[in-house]
Amino acid sequence: MAAGMLRGQQLRQWAGNAPAIAGRLAAVGLVSLALLLSSGPQRANAEAAVTPADPYGMIVMLQIRMPRGEMTCTGFMVGSHTVATAAHCLFNNDMGGWATGAFVTPGIDGLVAPYATVWSTSFTVSPNWVETQELDGDYGAINLPTDGLGVATGWFELSSPTDYQLSTGTYETAGYGTSIQYGTLWRMAKPQPLADYDADFMAYVWGTTSGESGAPIFASGPDGRYRAVGLLKGSYGRENSRVEFGLRMNDEILGFYRDQIVRPAAPSAAASIPTMFTAEPGSSVRVTSPITRINAESVLQSSTDQVRWSTIATQRTDGRGVASYVINPTETRYYRVVVRGVGPGRVGRGYVAMATASFAGVRGTFSAPPIYSESRVALTVFQGGSAEQLTEALRIAGANAAWVQDVDGVWHVFAPGAGVLNEGFLRTFPNGFDSPMSMTLIAA
Repeated sequence: MAAGMLRGQQLRQWAGNAPAIAGRLAAVGLVSLALLLSSGPQRANAEAAVTPADPYGMIVMLQIRMPRGEMTCTGFMVGSHTVATAAHCLFNNDMGGWATGAFVTPGIDGLVAPYATVWSTSFTVSPNWVETQELDGDYGAINLPTDGLGVATGWFELSSPTDYQLSTGTYETAGYGTSIQYGTLWRMAKPQPLADYDADFMAYVWGTTSGESGAPIFASGPDGRYRAVGLLKGSYGRENSRVEFGLRMNDEILGFYRDQIVRPAAPSAAASIPTMFTAEPGSSVRVTSPITRINAESVLQSSTDQVRWSTIATQRTDGRGVASYVINPTETRYYRVVVRGVGPGRVGRGYVAMATASFAGVRGTFSAPPIYSESRVALTVFQGGSAEQLTEALRIAGANAAWVQDVDGVWHVFAPGAGVLNEGFLRTFPNGFDSPMSMTLIAA
């Protein structure tokens, strides 16, 4: 296997009857093909991955909001708050340009959801991707607002493989292919050799599908550590003429990711709030999902640190597509609902409704002084009261705003003095709160 063949001639040979390509494929064409790959073959050799076992807990599902819709991609942890993925998942002309935000969920596999879902709006792509969209520049990074997630999952080491290693080694990938079951992490049954490679690309015949763009191409070293040597990109052609290829880790790409890893964590973003809830000890609470799919499997999960989550109950959604759990917690915890086939970015948000007010408290105050995380987020209970009383309670607590869910699971923000920003909150809660209400506070 000789290096240097993938550009042009080798891809034309592989593509068979597909249209000839000159040099490199136009990136926009690759993106369009990648989005259509759900009609391609499913992985005959794939099997469900077991998470959070390494390395699958370090591979993340990305639910990305774009100006012209949403898309699913895969990424992988490369640092405590850095996720590597394909640049076309973050900046995509066909989808309207830059992503507006992304739900990042490591290790989810159906109802196995061991870690938090984090929302990020901080994205970086290779230096020339936005202007030229050359194929070898299709790499980017997501900067998370917390180190807690990466510390919990661990991360891949990055390695620039030699030609000898690529010609003699076997490799694998795993990702969230949308042509299989949404939200399920699929992997290869066993490592496989590459079909070809050159200085920038690696080609393989592994049956990858749409949604897996940005997944790691990796191998386990003799020390048991997992090293990413490439990044899954997409495919060219169809059926018998289909070519799958990814980017080879080289000095330029390694330098890019090293620069991203040492960047400070991104500022927190409000959309990460919906996966986090708390309940006052001694209170009966109801935790529900928004309206999803009818008769779908769901799990109720709890967490003490907002990062690691464990299942405490299961049920199917009702005739409205809602899963509803009533619990009597004995200690303050965080809760969320995950529904199979929908994904935690949408379903992890649920809401907590107080069924009783069995604890004593003073109206117009919080049940306890808020304890803020490193990203300046705190969860607490407001003991009831008017918007004016909430304003004073926020001032005393050093908070700039409060996020509150209504009975339909919709979040509303209240920020003292914010004017029109508060219209949704005041319309939903015109008289404030007659009983205690869970809230998430944001401090500067």
